[in-house]
Amino acid sequence: MDIIQTIMGMLSGNVMSKLSSLIGENEANTQSAVSTAVPALLSGLSHVASTPNGAQRLVSAMDQFGANTTAPVTGLLGGQTGAIAEQGNSLLKSLFGSTTSSGLASMISRFSGIGSGSATRLLPFLAPMVMGGIAKHFVGQSINASSLSNFFSSQKSNIASALPSGFSLSEIPGLAPAASAAESSYRVAQTTGHQAAATGRWLAPAIVGLVILAGILYFAFRSGTPRPMVPQVSLPNISVPDVAQVRSNISGTLSSLNDSLSSIKDSTSADSALPKLRELDSKLDTVKDWTDKLPQSAKSSISEYATSNLDSLVAHMNTALANPGVSEKIQPTLQSIVSKLSDIAGVPSSQYTLTSPSTPSVPTVRD
Repeated sequence: MDIIQTIMGMLSGNVMSKLSSLIGENEANTQSAVSTAVPALLSGLSHVASTPNGAQRLVSAMDQFGANTTAPVTGLLGGQTGAIAEQGNSLLKSLFGSTTSSGLASMISRFSGIGSGSATRLLPFLAPMVMGGIAKHFVGQSINASSLSNFFSSQKSNIASALPSGFSLSEIPGLAPAASAAESSYRVAQTTGHQAAATGRWLAPAIVGLVILAGILYFAFRSGTPRPMVPQVSLPNISVPDVAQVRSNISGTLSSLNDSLSSIKDSTSADSALPKLRELDSKLDTVKDWTDKLPQSAKSSISEYATSNLDSLVAHMNTALANPGVSEKIQPTLQSIVSKLSDIAGVPSSQYTLTSPSTPSVPTVRD
């Protein structure tokens, strides 16, 4: 059972439409945010379950779901949004704390293109549904620290592959990278009730392995010739979404770009908008990476969609650049954004020109 598919199945159709209205985003942006938030929450929960105290907190939180795993969805569609949000806020506070929850919302905003306020409103509705999805896995089974750790270990690859490329929980206060958390969960599961037996089985082979390794290293280095140091590179988890996800991310990025551009009226507002513009510029690197990995037929659809929006976006950029004191602040970032969107669309960036306000001519005064 793939926990990502289970939860996303609970969030389809009318549920997604309802969530869109509750957080104030269109359905495409909400879909993008949910696709990011669900694996992010699961990764965070995996981290929580990696310690004995955290695992016990998670077990206690799971007790309120029991066999009624679809109660959060039913309540949401039944108009009990206040109760669902209250339950979600309680879960987030007890499992993550306010600082970690805020960090999760910021990362979801960054990678999905929705506003940070929208992401903050989304998490309390998603948290009970994610917990309900986990509870669905345990129907008819007991839930304890060991079974939860085993569950997250079995779902490690499914969760990791659903996270956007470049999404790292290490940037969120209180959370380790998803891989480390899942591995820690696995260690908890393996040591619970089996530590003594495991020690006996693995200690002897480990010692033999170390002796062999020492011999290999001795003969490899006995000549005294120094070997070059090999840097340790941490490779990001690269997931390849389908065309709908790529299009949704482009849509969310364009929406956020237009919102940021609309706020720019002068030099001060340009300074305020610049961090968000740079964030969106960076996000397009991920979108381009996804696009490159799509089949050619899907690339054509993405190209058509991106091209159809470029003219209006560039016009909006030029309107913002025309404001006094703005061009020197944001034009390099906007030019980078146009270049990356052109690459995604598969068209030359030279077709799209950003214009700076011309310096007014000084009339000649004759004697």
